[in-house]
Amino acid sequence: METYDSLKSLLINYLKPDHKILILGCGNALFSEDMYDDGYKLQLNIDISEVVIKQMIERNKDLRPDLQWKVMDITDMSTLQS
Repeated sequence: METYDSLKSLLINYLKPDHKILILGCGNALFSEDMYDDGYKLQLNIDISEVVIKQMIERNKDLRPDLQWKVMDITDMSTLQS
């Protein structure tokens, strides 16, 4: 599994802190949190596991309140616009 630190030198060439970022299959990895801490606040993290999403909401509610988490199946993106 790649970490944010291992990909940061590539990502900074394409992403700016004001970009909206969609993280597919976020799981319980630190990737989104590390990006957030580095200034990328506009993230929507999705995963099919309701358990994981609940854990991530709880884990980040105080330190990263703007991170968004949604239970969603990436093979059905029709609900993304809501």
